[in-house]
Order: sequence, then C-alpha cells, then structure tokens
Amino acid sequence: MMIGIDQLWHFGTSDQWSARLDHYWTLLRSDNFELEKEMNSLDIEDDIRPLNPQDWYNFLLKKYFRWKYTAPNRYKTTTEAPKGLKQYAAEKSGLNELHRIMKQLLEFNQEDILEGLSIASEIKGLGTAGASGLLSVLYPQKFGTADQFVVKALRDVRRLPEAQDIARMNPEGLSLN
Repeated sequence: MMIGIDQLWHFGTSDQWSARLDHYWTLLRSDNFELEKEMNSLDIEDDIRPLNPQDWYNFLLKKYFRWKYTAPNRYKTTTEAPKGLKQYAAEKSGLNELHRIMKQLLEFNQEDILEGLSIASEIKGLGTAGASGLLSVLYPQKFGTADQFVVKALRDVRRLPEAQDIARMNPEGLSLN
C-alpha cells in the first residue's frame, strides 16, 4: 500500500520515494510508454543542440507536445494555429523564430528560473505549465515541471513553509507570478 503525499513528504524513506516514482510508469497509457522513455532519457547536447529549425519544430510538435499534452483536446488546442505551435509553420520566418527561442533555451542562465520560464513561454501554445515541462525535459537536473497536478498534490502536504503561496495559485491557470 502506498502512503499519502503528506506522509511521504515528511516521513518517506528513499525506498518509498522510489516506489512512488516506479508507480508512475504503471499509470502511463501503453501508446505513450516509448515516448515517455525517450523524453526521460533526452540528452540536450546530442538530441537538441544539433537540431535545425525544421527538426526543432518537429521535435516540439511530434514529441514534446505529444508528451506534455496527452489528452487529444489539449494537444489540439496547444498546437493548432493561430495561437498554437503550428502557427510557426504557417509564417514565412516562423521556424527561424522558433529556432531562435531554442538557441535562447540552450544559452540562458539556468540559475534564473524566471528567465528560463519566460523564454520557454514565448513558444506559441505553451503556458507556464508547458514551459516548465519543457525546461524539465531539457534540464532534468535543474528543473521540475510545475503543473496543476503538482500544485494540487502540494496542497495536500501539511506544514509546508510555502503553503500560503500554493493556496493562492490557480492550478488550472498557472502564471509566471
């Protein structure tokens, strides 16, 4: 039996944390399993830095957005033009603009979380949660994703020093603030 997040947070052993992380893999839909493994083992130097504008766009469209937005309606709303990722393919210099953002993501000061989120949020279709997810995929040692599920889980952890800040967050509408 798995213990609740509050118990795990305050008293969990490394074995219990490992069990919870292993449990994550049992929750995946079978059609997302290979993509999840690929995103989990992404190497920024080998897999991202060499990408040209078209390849970066294809990575985002076919891999990152598919990984982050598993619900078909969410994938569609975050990728469809005019507000989504596909707008870059529709604009004359759109792919070059998207590639410029990629280069900024490869060069920013990783100690500056707000800078990283601000850059990633420039990508059409990505809000704060999507931007944090992209940073967590690119830099897993430095960043974690912050989405509605994280906020909701943290609300169940008692005695967090940040509890008041977390209580003020709108889980479905996270912002840079």
